[in-house]
Amino acid sequence: MRPDLNILPGDSGCSVWFYNGMSQPRLLAGSIAGLLTDVTITSNYRGDVTSEIHDVVQEWLATGRGNLADLKEELWYYNLYINPSADELMNASRRYGLGHTTWLKDFISNAV
Repeated sequence: MRPDLNILPGDSGCSVWFYNGMSQPRLLAGSIAGLLTDVTITSNYRGDVTSEIHDVVQEWLATGRGNLADLKEELWYYNLYINPSADELMNASRRYGLGHTTWLKDFISNAV
């Protein structure tokens, strides 16, 4: 079952970014609804995981959470970040064994 895009709480002003430490963070969508309608997510190992992303959002909506922090935690597994701060992405870089600003200089300078 696809999420009802008319009831996505807190969706306005959300941006969804992809970052896996292999290149600069990339803006995928300007909203959660945009992520679900305009983006296909593939994994090097598992192929197309777009339906999994839809399931994650559907579960988040079904449980009545409506809290973006909860959804952010779920999407982290897919290297997706909602409105990421520079600190969030620097922590990801550290997890990947990179210097804390590797690939992030442009993101940080645009965030200021």
